[in-house]
Amino acid sequence: MSWRWVDAENIEGQIRELPSKYMAFAIERYTNTALLLNANQVARRHYQSRDDPVNLSTTMNIPPDLRLDPEIDRVKDRAGLIEHYGDPAIQGIASDYLVSTVATLDAFCEDIYRLFVTLKAPDMDSTEADKLVRSIWWRDTFRRFLEDEVGLRKPANRLSSIQLVLDRYQEWRAARHAILHGRGQVRPATMSRLARARKRLQAIPSAVTIFDLGFVSGSDIRPDYWMILVLRKWSYEFLGYWNDVLKDWRPD
Repeated sequence: MSWRWVDAENIEGQIRELPSKYMAFAIERYTNTALLLNANQVARRHYQSRDDPVNLSTTMNIPPDLRLDPEIDRVKDRAGLIEHYGDPAIQGIASDYLVSTVATLDAFCEDIYRLFVTLKAPDMDSTEADKLVRSIWWRDTFRRFLEDEVGLRKPANRLSSIQLVLDRYQEWRAARHAILHGRGQVRPATMSRLARARKRLQAIPSAVTIFDLGFVSGSDIRPDYWMILVLRKWSYEFLGYWNDVLKDWRPD
């Protein structure tokens, strides 16, 4: 298909800036998460150091005009607080980090797709463009568009192909979906699709999938502190990979 360029230089600049823009978002996500983890640790140590009776209501600081009638409340004693500031709170923080990080990377991929569609079909109205963006994860649409239509290729300094990188990202998306919709369980159909993608990873002997890591057991996703660190590293590297891809890209 031929390209029709409309203000191509400006749009090309926006495309190349996307990895840096979203890296800043990703760093902010992790910073907020790190501070929550620190606050959680400080609170747990605080209650461990106390020997007086403690009863903490989860609604005690809500203004009267924002309370329910009857109110839905939980009261934790000292032992309950120490327990909850352990694994349950960390699991909640890790789950939120997973959901928010994947949302950030989804937005990054959607922006790339939308900007390239703008270059390819500048006369397309926003409603039609929105429909295309919503379908990018259907039947490998995103990868095929970037490789076949745009001509993006694996950077020379990278081992992983674009397909392998997106395979790994689909694992994180499946984990996010399991947390939000499956009570931590990845659906059988999704597991089958990921298993096929996993075979492609054999091209890189040192590489691992998230299903090789400790926070995944079978089809169960168990977010924990280790998962936060793994996802932080992977998401930064994911954006760095696309920075290299877009740096090497030259429009036809």
